[in-house]
Amino acid sequence: MSLSALLAFFIPFELFLLVYAFLGPLHYLTEINWLHQKNYYTTSKNDYWLLIAILLFIGLIVFSPLRNYGRSFLPVFIAFAFFSAFVMQFYETKKSKFIGYIISLIISILLFVLVQ
Repeated sequence: MSLSALLAFFIPFELFLLVYAFLGPLHYLTEINWLHQKNYYTTSKNDYWLLIAILLFIGLIVFSPLRNYGRSFLPVFIAFAFFSAFVMQFYETKKSKFIGYIISLIISILLFVLVQ
């Protein structure tokens, strides 16, 4: 710890680059294996497709020529993605997930209406 503090005192930028460039990616390489063993904290292997669809839809809104009209609804889709990830983590059957997704969408819309 003392050696690290001494290095950071004398060469802070170079040490930051070393840690950022080498140790950061090494950390993520070990984390990916760990997340894969934990099944990415979802109850099904194909849960991520809904999040990809929501992300693509958000991307279409942001980068389309009609972005001025769709941007006001972005918080609904972001909240829906957040609540859907919560549903993916805790519910196992397709029926309970579907009901959870519907409730997530309703909550997202209600939050949008109440905040506006």
